[in-house]
Amino acid sequence: MQNDLNVVGILKKAAEKCGFNRIRYIENNIPTSMSNVVVLPFFGDIRSMFILSSLLLKRYREEVKGSKYFILCTWPGYETLFPFVSEYWAIRDNEALKDCFTGTCGFENTSQASIHFVKNLNYWFNASDIVGIEDLQVFYKNGITDEYWKRFNHIKRYLPSVPSTAILGQQFNLDMMQKPGQKVFLYPTELIQKWQYDKIINIRANKYFWSGLVKRLLNNKIIPVIFKGTSSQDILPELSEQCIYVRENDIAKAMAAMRAVGCVLDVFSGISRLAIAARTPYLYMDERLRNTGQKEFEIEGICCEKQLPREYIYSFPNIVSEGDEEVWQTNIYDIILAKMFAFLPGLNRDEWPSPIESIEPVLYENVKNKKMKKIGIQFIKTNRDMRRENDGE
Repeated sequence: MQNDLNVVGILKKAAEKCGFNRIRYIENNIPTSMSNVVVLPFFGDIRSMFILSSLLLKRYREEVKGSKYFILCTWPGYETLFPFVSEYWAIRDNEALKDCFTGTCGFENTSQASIHFVKNLNYWFNASDIVGIEDLQVFYKNGITDEYWKRFNHIKRYLPSVPSTAILGQQFNLDMMQKPGQKVFLYPTELIQKWQYDKIINIRANKYFWSGLVKRLLNNKIIPVIFKGTSSQDILPELSEQCIYVRENDIAKAMAAMRAVGCVLDVFSGISRLAIAARTPYLYMDERLRNTGQKEFEIEGICCEKQLPREYIYSFPNIVSEGDEEVWQTNIYDIILAKMFAFLPGLNRDEWPSPIESIEPVLYENVKNKKMKKIGIQFIKTNRDMRRENDGE
């Protein structure tokens, strides 16, 4: 840690040298001693960002760190989820941002960029003042731990305020009016999630999968509202004019669009956890092993209010990465559309939870661990699998 500057100067210099933009801070609140400053570098996936916001960080800061001056170093655009931190620093360099994104693994990150960020922070801050992922996993690791109960005694759930569509600008609202009919919020991400060896791994989604899905939605008179963040894939250019776009990394704007659209389609990405924050109905195509392994029933029991509609489709993420159009049509597109046609007509906006900011105790009795039905699962072979068999592999 550097001692030749005052704290205001140290923090300014540290953010610059470590590769972050200082997105939000109030200079008058900065303490006079670096011993009162705590830093958390966190580069987890979308789901873990939601859990950090909703269940962990507010109480960790207040009850474990004694409301010290708390700096969160993380992704650009997620600051709306963390209004309770003292400062919000976001990754500045786009190449580092992309590298970090490929290294997400739940709460953890295996990328060289994330390692470099932590190393740089260690130059400016004492090791004891840097919160590590292991410090958080004491309280949450694929579910709430016994240590969470010992330390906090009960659960408090935080949900942020969801802004109105005015934040999205005139063009978005004009597009929504000029393209009437059913709409769905879609995140065509470059990487999707798979459960392997009791942890999350990322696999690459075939970009033509997303174009094919958009085509099917459009052919069935459902307009995709596409979230174009850092990790999004481009769809076919000829489809662009028929869709509506949220071209932002700003999660506040994404949540405003979710709420305006009224239904989020999550295909192995975890974007539906932000739909919970937006109090917006969602349809989640998920892997059953991942859903069980990460105790998704617990998150929904704690963070979803009863009146928030949601549905699941269980499938295999390898189909998205290894399949072809014929496989996608039968085993994903048809199933999504059938579920969507049953789901959308029953949605009543007047019954959804309020979008205002809330922090309130939640009874764990709300969590219901539904036993999986004992059904035979037929594994669907992709063309690559069949070629391997034909080649004798």
